[in-house]
Amino acid sequence: MRVTFNSVSDTLLGRLQALGAQQNKALVELSSGQRISAPSDDAPAMQRVLNLRTEKKQNQQFYRNATDGLEKSQVTFSTLEQLKDLLVRSSELSANISGATSEQEYKAKAAEIDQLIQQGVNLGNTKLRGSYLFSGESTLKVPFEATAPDGKITAVAYSGSDKEAEMHVGEGSEMTISASTSASENRSIAEILNEMIRLRDAMTSYSSEEVSSIRTGSGKFAATSPGDTLTLESGHGLQVGDKITTLAGDLENGRQYFVRSVNQNSIELSETLGGPAVSVTEIADGATFQRIGGLQEMEDTILSTLSRQGTIQYRLETVMKDLEKRYEQSERLISVDADVDFADASVRLNRAQLAYEAAIQSGARIQNTSLLDYVR
Repeated sequence: MRVTFNSVSDTLLGRLQALGAQQNKALVELSSGQRISAPSDDAPAMQRVLNLRTEKKQNQQFYRNATDGLEKSQVTFSTLEQLKDLLVRSSELSANISGATSEQEYKAKAAEIDQLIQQGVNLGNTKLRGSYLFSGESTLKVPFEATAPDGKITAVAYSGSDKEAEMHVGEGSEMTISASTSASENRSIAEILNEMIRLRDAMTSYSSEEVSSIRTGSGKFAATSPGDTLTLESGHGLQVGDKITTLAGDLENGRQYFVRSVNQNSIELSETLGGPAVSVTEIADGATFQRIGGLQEMEDTILSTLSRQGTIQYRLETVMKDLEKRYEQSERLISVDADVDFADASVRLNRAQLAYEAAIQSGARIQNTSLLDYVR
């Protein structure tokens, strides 16, 4: 086989370049700690790493969402507990009222309940990081609007959204959690405040019977004549938004309705709060209704709301723990594909260095001899 004079130097140069590239790659891996610096190094592994990094970033965002939701739920829980304390205090003030109670005691209790009402409205309009807690999806809208013509609150209305503010803590619709209260729960807060207003007004009018009815929710009302609007006996005390149930009459017994409008002793009913009027032409004269409410029942309502918030917090804490585990697992899987094996890289670097030195030494010995050495 014929070997040209330049073949040795060309082969030596190519080999030195290859060994230099191996040394450079090993040095880059050892200095960066990464096995893959370009897709050509390992295309399948690079694809896996990119997918895992995308998933890791998503999980980080889900974790931040869950953290924000947990904070919101905790503040909501604390605020609801304070509202419950106001309700319990109002119930305590109404518990010892009797016909023998003095006018001064009525006034003193009415004044305290008035302060509780104002505090309750303030609590209902609590903000967290610039967003209202009890306004549902419309977090920038004031949830509870108080009517106070003379500086004295006479009614409270819920003006927030009918939809709950939801957050994503994972992929899929089942991983959407609402850390806020629902629209029905927010309306129940307005009902509580309005019941406290009713109690204050009953205290102001020195009516022990009405105070007792408000505390227990035991008031019954009879219709004196049928019609599209019910005519009730005087002194029924019903207000727009009150929930009542039928005890007797042609309407379905035990069915619940809302008071849609009140005009002196006449009222309209609706099946949903603020819904269309229900035709009551078939109600017989003397049909009986009972108002659903009372401070005692409302305590159960707010306790149920607190229980739901506790469940939300438990679910969010569970999701956060799962996201932490998934984050750690993603880190391990990325490390398997992307991180360098320092022992292996060190061995490869030493091997390439030895081969490089050996090639230089061999090349030097060969290059020292040429055809001119044999010319005489």
